[in-house]
Amino acid sequence: MSKLLQTGLIQGKNPRVLARQLTKLFGVRRANAERLMATELSRVQAEAQKQSYIRNGFDEYEFIAEPTACPICRALDGKHFKVSKMMPGENAHPMHPSCRCSTAAYMDDKEYREWLDGYSEHGLNFETWKKRVEKKTVFGIIKADKTVSGHSGPPKMAEAGMVIDHIGRDGKVDARAFYGESKLKYKDIHTTNHRNPKQHPYGKNGEHAHDYTWGDDGRLKNKTTRELSDEERKENEEIL
Repeated sequence: MSKLLQTGLIQGKNPRVLARQLTKLFGVRRANAERLMATELSRVQAEAQKQSYIRNGFDEYEFIAEPTACPICRALDGKHFKVSKMMPGENAHPMHPSCRCSTAAYMDDKEYREWLDGYSEHGLNFETWKKRVEKKTVFGIIKADKTVSGHSGPPKMAEAGMVIDHIGRDGKVDARAFYGESKLKYKDIHTTNHRNPKQHPYGKNGEHAHDYTWGDDGRLKNKTTRELSDEERKENEEIL
């Protein structure tokens, strides 16, 4: 049985074809064999979908009833459920023998737009980005994952999505680094003008940002300096 299921999934065979083989092997009625194979394939597909949602950082999924669905499945159509609570027969296919319904990953539109709008800057996949967002306070203030000190400042590389603060000689944060999916630093926020107001004529105290572009070989291709955006000021107000 399990071998037939594996064959069906790998080769994309129609359940009816597999049912004929099941009938020959166990001598069961053709109709019962077709119903059993269709139901079991649906169950295995549901588990594969669940694992895919988990790997890609989706917390919720949507139940999708097929056009001729029974009243049980129609009642679930369009509803969202937690991936961690996904259970065939309760809130996922197969809800019953020969169930042809399915599920799809669900993402809040507002959250998706926020991730997509900033993707060109941070390059983080949705799961990593969401974890970083969840670290913010209720007021939207960013909290660093780690602090370092010393002359060299935040490192060039760290774990994807990390935020690292550098503590200056006065005991205050003088730089905050952000790391993308490649684990390379894509942005620094500096809280002073480095005692050089002419070179850093930004903000009230010279606070500014550096954006980094890296090559495939990990070498720096470009570094720019700019004024902080209003959103960056709000998110990092505790260090400015």
